Amino acid sequence: SLSVTWLENGTVRVEYRDANGTGIPEATVSISWPGSSSYQDLNNGTYIVEIETASLTAAGTYTLMISVHAPNYAVSSVTIQVTVNERDTTITAQPSSLSVTWLENATVKVNYLGNETGTGIVNATVTVDWPGSSSYQDLNNGTYIVEISTKGINAGIYVLTINFDTPTYTLNSTSIQVVVEERNTTLEAPSTLTVTWSENGTITVVYRDANGTGIPEATVTVTWSDLWTSYD
Repeated sequence: SLSVTWLENGTVRVEYRDANGTGIPEATVSISWPGSSSYQDLNNGTYIVEIETASLTAAGTYTLMISVHAPNYAVSSVTIQVTVNERDTTITAQPSSLSVTWLENATVKVNYLGNETGTGIVNATVTVDWPGSSSYQDLNNGTYIVEISTKGINAGIYVLTINFDTPTYTLNSTSIQVVVEERNTTLEAPSTLTVTWSENGTITVVYRDANGTGIPEATVTVTWSDLWTSYD
């Protein structure tokens, strides 16, 4: 069996000998392999077979078959199980933590890289674990822009997890703490009220968020020493 990392080549040493152990040179070597392959005849019955993995579309287990034949000699074949391993990866995210105001969107820049070379990995499958909606953009250089929405969730502290995977690189993920902050508000009401004893007084209060939009269905608490009624 043989184990090789994707993008790297693997080599197999094959000995082709007759019944008395003498090496048979100048044989014809046939190689069955899903990628490209080549061999070198050392002219003593030893053959070095080299296989490449760069053209394979996924890591996994493959079968390599090598057949060797020379005139007046029987064909000899060997079958080898080849494990093509995924390449290691690394992830960096900016920012590493995030604060965003409720109802607004936030973005995270993530670099998904080959661990050994630092080369960006494109066309990854990206899954985003977030309680609200999300989307992402692949910049085709190993950089991904992930956007999250805070609409439909409450203010609070959350964890955003982003997973990256490809058929030839290892799965990797990053987790970011996201603080969803309450929106700033304003309260408009008269500062004084004059009312004749035994009559009722009415105060109009306007409750708005920072951009001036009125906020309906709020919980209204009134501190007053007599009876009161509030209307939304």
